[in-house]
Amino acid sequence: MPYVTENKKKQPANCCLLEDNSSSIHSVLFNTISDATIVTDRNFLVTNWNRSAEEIFEWSALEAIGQSVRSIAEPLYPGTTPEKVRELLFSKGYWKGEIIAHKKSGEAFSTLVSVGIVRDKEGDISQFVSVIKDISKQKKLEEQLRDLNDQLEQKVVAKTNELADVFNRISAGFIAFDKEGNCTHINTSAASFIGGDIKKLIGQRIWEVAPSLFETAFYSAYLEAANGQQQVRVIEYLELLDKWYEAILYPSDQGMSVFFEDVTDKKKGETALAESELRYRTIVETAQEGIWMTDEDLKTTYVNRKMCEMMEYSSEEIIGKTPFSFRNQNDLQDVLDRAQLRKQGKSEKHESQFITKSGRVLYTQVSTNPIFDHEGKFKGSLAMVTDITYLKAAEEEKEFQRRNRDALINSTTDLIWSVSNDYKLIAGNKAFLNSMKGSLGVEPTVGTPLLSSNDVPTHYLNLWKKLYDKALAGLSFKEEINASLETSSPTSWIIVSFNPIFNNDIVEGVACISRDVTEEKLAEQKLKDSEEKYRRAETMGKLGHWELDLSTSILLWSDEVYRIFELQRKQTTPDYNYFIKHVHPEDKEMLQQVHVLSFTGKKSFNLIHRVVLENGSTKYLHEVAEVHNDDKGQPSTLVGMVQDVTEQKLLEEELRLSENNYRVLFEKNPVPLFMVDANTQQFVEVNEAAVKQYEYSYDEFLSMNLWQLRLKDDNSVVQQLLKQHDTETIIVSTARHKKKNGEIIIVKVTSNKIFYKGKHVWLGSVSEITAEVNYARALKEREQQLSLVFNNTISPMWLLKLEDNETFRIEMVNESLSNVLVLSKEEMVGKLVNATLDMKLFSSFAAKTDEAVRSGVIQKYMTARKVKDDQKIFEVAIIPIKDEQQKVVKLLGVSHDLTEQKEAEQQLIQSEEKYKLLFDKSPVPMWIYDVEAMLFLEINPAAIKQYGYSKEEFFTLTLADISVYGNNGFNADINDEDCRNKFIGTAMHRKKNGKIIRVDISVSTIQFENKRAQLALLIDRTEQENIKDNLITTTKELRELASHLQNVREDERTNMAREIHDELGQQLTGLKMDIAWLNRKLIKQDENVIAKIKSSLQLIDGTINTVRKIASELRPSILDDLGLADAIDWHSHEFCKRTAIEVLFFSEVTEMKFAPKVSIALFRIFQEALTNVARHSGATLVQSSLKKKGDDLILTISDNGSGFDLQELNQRKTLGILGMKERVAILNGKYEISSQPDNGTHVSVRIPLSS
Repeated sequence: MPYVTENKKKQPANCCLLEDNSSSIHSVLFNTISDATIVTDRNFLVTNWNRSAEEIFEWSALEAIGQSVRSIAEPLYPGTTPEKVRELLFSKGYWKGEIIAHKKSGEAFSTLVSVGIVRDKEGDISQFVSVIKDISKQKKLEEQLRDLNDQLEQKVVAKTNELADVFNRISAGFIAFDKEGNCTHINTSAASFIGGDIKKLIGQRIWEVAPSLFETAFYSAYLEAANGQQQVRVIEYLELLDKWYEAILYPSDQGMSVFFEDVTDKKKGETALAESELRYRTIVETAQEGIWMTDEDLKTTYVNRKMCEMMEYSSEEIIGKTPFSFRNQNDLQDVLDRAQLRKQGKSEKHESQFITKSGRVLYTQVSTNPIFDHEGKFKGSLAMVTDITYLKAAEEEKEFQRRNRDALINSTTDLIWSVSNDYKLIAGNKAFLNSMKGSLGVEPTVGTPLLSSNDVPTHYLNLWKKLYDKALAGLSFKEEINASLETSSPTSWIIVSFNPIFNNDIVEGVACISRDVTEEKLAEQKLKDSEEKYRRAETMGKLGHWELDLSTSILLWSDEVYRIFELQRKQTTPDYNYFIKHVHPEDKEMLQQVHVLSFTGKKSFNLIHRVVLENGSTKYLHEVAEVHNDDKGQPSTLVGMVQDVTEQKLLEEELRLSENNYRVLFEKNPVPLFMVDANTQQFVEVNEAAVKQYEYSYDEFLSMNLWQLRLKDDNSVVQQLLKQHDTETIIVSTARHKKKNGEIIIVKVTSNKIFYKGKHVWLGSVSEITAEVNYARALKEREQQLSLVFNNTISPMWLLKLEDNETFRIEMVNESLSNVLVLSKEEMVGKLVNATLDMKLFSSFAAKTDEAVRSGVIQKYMTARKVKDDQKIFEVAIIPIKDEQQKVVKLLGVSHDLTEQKEAEQQLIQSEEKYKLLFDKSPVPMWIYDVEAMLFLEINPAAIKQYGYSKEEFFTLTLADISVYGNNGFNADINDEDCRNKFIGTAMHRKKNGKIIRVDISVSTIQFENKRAQLALLIDRTEQENIKDNLITTTKELRELASHLQNVREDERTNMAREIHDELGQQLTGLKMDIAWLNRKLIKQDENVIAKIKSSLQLIDGTINTVRKIASELRPSILDDLGLADAIDWHSHEFCKRTAIEVLFFSEVTEMKFAPKVSIALFRIFQEALTNVARHSGATLVQSSLKKKGDDLILTISDNGSGFDLQELNQRKTLGILGMKERVAILNGKYEISSQPDNGTHVSVRIPLSS
């Protein structure tokens, strides 16, 4: 069986190499392929014939192998020849196509054949492989499908003709005339229009049967259509029937077809809706409350002008969205619950908060009412929205002042307090109370006398009394006071601000702020001796100055130029090459040419070019330069000014694009237009307005026909176009179309046949008239909405009709007006104004109504009136309503209660004055900045003093300019949800003189000048942080010293152990050998001598053991020889021998040795722990383990002793435990000890081996 091998020679793309292979896998694969697979030699004799080939051709493999393919299959080549097939096969290396083959039985069938060439290793053709697929069934299915399509096409044509016939017979009213003017067909509706019997009218000239028709517009239209052979449309009122009819006359060669439609309701609806719409629009658009309407899905269908003003959105931006889109996310459930109440038919009033376009919170009072259609189905809601932000702002301002006052007073280290006019404490912040407690021993409370302490010198109390009296006299001042009570104490200074507290011009007390300025006075003295004058900032025009030395190419930049290039002075030293490098590539050649002329002194320049900054961004620069000559008249310096005009250039580009867009928009027709083929109704062309109206893309339109726009039961437009196929007439018809999104719209289509691109097409213009068809329904709903708006608004409203005698009659009033005038609706509606109201009390009203009628312009005035014993302030608007002739026929009056708004404005002014005083007088640096732009909005004098910038300079900076790190200056994102309203943290700031300071920041979110802002309190903690950093550095150095001493101590122990073991041990051993030698040489008769020698030998043995023990204690050799685990195990046994306390040690460590510092530290900790057990615990059992977990080595020691109180241990600061902790800390490890009385002690040590 052939199989594919790697082609080592370059072959044609679809060639492969086959070699003989008897592999069973390839054999199975070859015989299980569903298509016939035939392999032939180079002479096209069959060499392989699979099972599928046997089934398709009905020849067995034995019969086929060795035969010619042509003689077996007898192939036919439709559309080509065998020679052509062979030519393509040899040129391309493959061939694929359809042929007709024959089975063994002679039956012909269609096949799809793919033939490929097989080459041997030398690249010569050795075989051909053919894959043959039987496609005869597929061919039959294709033929059946073509027949089915033909049948369906015939049925569609027949059905279309049938529908066209039905359409021609169905209408509201229909008359058909022959070319002689005789009636050939008429239905009941048309007969009622003519006024005759159907049977009598058929075959007659209706003008003779009903002569009254000669005087009608219908007869004139008939003559016009007959003479002009053009469609005519006419609308006529029949007084006899009291109805309006619309007739459309379609002339033809056979006569004329006339369609009638009763449009009485439509005409009445148009009139009524126009009047209602005028009243409705006038009321809702001039209402002082916002009006918000939603449908049953909570989507906005309408908002009035006032609502748009309140929300700062256009109506287009609001309509289609749910009110929830303008609410806080947390209010979703509340919105849904209230929507459910509307569906249940319940109205309610409630307060609600909206988010305006600028992000401002809009506080409102909402009166919501459900809307139902004529069938009682819920259609949506209507809400009257009143802006109560002024009231809420006043309430929040009070709360804000309280919170800010408390935060400001208690977050500062300065002392803040107030005293009454009898020198008693009114209030004080935490810092003041703590200070007084430190001085008096008792924390003062409200009412505590401040000038009667026995612990304070009399002269000091007299000084404070004198200062209090000065402030109680109405003076605000600052006083620097020496706060040292004792002459022997170090001098300390404070600055105290004294401000009188007024109540109606009467001083009731004094508010004081004290700040410790001791360090500042000392620093100020040093600063006066060493600090240089500040260099003034560049002008506020943002013009940078530069100078280029033409001889050295050295380029000098001012600070503004560095700012333009977004560089720091210390960041780079610019020269001419650096500048040219950053010029935009497209501007570089032009600029260099200009420079060449300038360098030679021939020309100054004034131009705009681009530069590319280090961060990749592009800026536009406007540069003006001139050449300065030296004493010899030669160009020496090029001096110039540069300004960043990027924003200006971008605006110019936007303006250019805007003009192009406007030109395109102007040239295009806003009316939807289309062209359809006169024969096929296929769309040929559509404009953008049509694409927009129907929401199909341009390409989608061109793939459609006109049938696909209409509803299944609406063929009006298409039928008209088919009917008028051979005429040049204009066709006007209405139809219901479906947009791409499924929305049904009613349209009027005006079609005209034209010649376009070589063929006849219908040019159609489409006008949507859905609203006109729905007049009646819209009128009813509008009247319902008008009633809801008019009667539910909290503003008094009334509608006056101008009588012929120039008097006014009251048509409508709402409940709010009834409450204000204390008159019922029945007492006012239908009555003349001057008969209902005492015009002497309403002189301004009378004058403004007359002026509104005369000028036709809205009149407004302010008035005050008592309502239920309360004096109210109203703004009244008189709005003229005009008819079609622009004559004033009615007046709409709207009165808006401004009492609470005026009171809130007054309270807000007073509150702002108090806040301003607290902000400006505070010794704590503070600023207010815009949350979005990070621009400074207000700076107090303390901040100006701390940072060195003037207020005007602050207003040109952002927080990023002050911050060292270039962000918002904080160590956390203050815009995070968790930090949105309150934030406390630290930041690194740069003062004007370049000094870096560390400040503590307390931030609170506030409303400032109607925008969201943040108030920041900033306290300089630079000195404290420097002390802290020095302490950390010192601690680190001490720890390193302790580590060094540990190493030195261990080295000394090792040396001592070695010296004792090697020197003293050897000497004792030699001494023992000498005495033993003497013992052998002496005459053993003197028993005393023999006993003494024996005793000396025993003493030497004991001394040797002691020497070995001391050496082991100093440095056990087993620790170096066998490793940590064996050393701990050995020490455990030694400890057990000495103390009789059982020690169980378990080791899970396989390594013998670790880093010496790790092994020594753990062994010493183990020694110290066992020493503590022996001395203090009274334990009988100690359990210890050594194991390795990850990269950590862990040692644990536990005993069953008496335990102890850890708090007492911490107070005693035992040196043993401190030593263990220090050893662990040096290795970056973790030491833990736990113990309780009577429950033993547990010590755990974890050392990272990577340390």
